[in-house]
This record gives sequence, structure tokens and C-alpha cells, in this order.
Amino acid sequence: MPAFLAGDGMPVRVDLLTTAARRSERFYRDLLGWSFADAGEGRRMATLQGMPISALFADAGMDRWRVCFHVEDVPAVAGRARELGAEVALEPTELADGSVMAVVADPFGALVGLLRQPGERAFFAAGEPGAPVWFELVTGAGVDEAAEFYHELLGWEISVAHRADGGVGYAVAMADGAAFAGIAADGLGAEGDPADGAGRWSGWLAYLGVADIDAAVARTGELGGQVAVPPQATEFGPLATIVDPAGATTVLCEVPPPPEEDIRESDPLEGFDISPFE
Repeated sequence: MPAFLAGDGMPVRVDLLTTAARRSERFYRDLLGWSFADAGEGRRMATLQGMPISALFADAGMDRWRVCFHVEDVPAVAGRARELGAEVALEPTELADGSVMAVVADPFGALVGLLRQPGERAFFAAGEPGAPVWFELVTGAGVDEAAEFYHELLGWEISVAHRADGGVGYAVAMADGAAFAGIAADGLGAEGDPADGAGRWSGWLAYLGVADIDAAVARTGELGGQVAVPPQATEFGPLATIVDPAGATTVLCEVPPPPEEDIRESDPLEGFDISPFE
């Protein structure tokens, strides 16, 4: 599996906060091929072919994803987040593996991890079956406000992809000319559930790669999950929205296996068509 060096401000991990750790672990192990090991401090680390993919936090009091971004100076960025109107839910803390982490709730309610990992842990996997292929912030506030916050916090270059009545409908974060995350207008759900169409919701969604969307959706039901939005053909490839047995929502995206050669370390989304965002 190709590995990519984490850049400052770039997504590196999708953490799962869950109220049903055993069911969640079994679900993602069987659906995506993740392996789990105890990492201390209430975490179970999920890996794919030895590469870290997610940290599962048990008894979190909620069921949702939290995207972690690599930052070189966690205390400084956490302080900047507070100045920008965010709440620091976890002050910068050194973990048992030598990482430093903080958690903030952005001004719109989405949870964000700020993570500095030492040495070889600063690498991540993305863009292939079993790994993240896209990251999307669904915000109950305006896209303009959310884009400004993340530009100021993490230095993102923001490009407008779609305009809607009254403002920006969709924006993308860019690095070296390549899109790596999206910001969508209007909350999609309520009570922390973007699959529920009532109300406004703010949070990060992980798009996770699968080799066969129809097989993955069928397996979701067999493992006790629910299909919120059945497979649809989109410009990004076949997508489906699912809810795991504990209630966390994610998007499955059919992607091809990575090519054996010509993998570019500068492009963590190799094999995933992001041309519509450019």
C-alpha cells in the first residue's frame, strides 16, 4: 500500500466516536478489512495493511466521525482556533505513542482533531479501497463562513466549486492545485444524523473507498447497518450513504485498486477522480 507524508493542515485520519465499540469494530473489520489493536487511552487503532486509518474511541457519548488534520504546532493552532470562535474540547495532550493531539469544535459544531504524529506515524493511506478517499464538511452555517474559518485556522486555499442563491453552495480546499476536502452548504440532518433530512447539522463526513459499491451495500445490511442513500452514479463514481450499527453515518465510494506503479506521493487521492472540483 502506498504511503503519503502528511503535510501541514492536511487530513491524516478519520476517528470514529462510538457508543457501541464492539459492534463498530466488527462492522468495519468485515466491511473494509480494517485490523484493530489496543492503543491505550481508550483508543482502538484501525489499520489497513499496517497503515493507520482510524482511531476508534469507545464510550464517546456520540456516534460520529471526526477528521484529524496534521499540524506541526498543536498548541499554537488550538489557540488560534479559540481566537477564531471555536471551542477547545481537548487541550493539547501528549499521547502514549508520542503524538500530540487537541480536539476543537468549530464555530458551527463540527469536531476537528489537530494531530502531530512522530516519525513514521506522520504517513497516511488514502484513495483506495478500505481507506478514505474524500473528506467533506457539512455545515449548518454558510459555506463562506466555514471556508474563512478553515482558511484562517489551517491556511487552506479555498476554491468555489458551486454557487447557490444567496452565496456559495460548495467549496473545495486545495493544496498544490489538487482538491482534498469539500465544504457543503446547509445541514443535512438533525441530532447528529446527516441521514435524517429534518433540521440542520454540522459535521465532517468521511468518504471511504470500496472496490464494489453494490457488494459493500449488501454487506452493510448483513452486518447490521442501514443504507440511507442507495448507490448512485455520480461524477465522482458510484456513491452510497450508510449508517453503521451504532448510528454513525459515512459515504462509501467505489474506487479502483491503486496501480502498481506511477504512484505520486504528492497526490494522496491517486485513483480518485476529483476533476469536477478543479
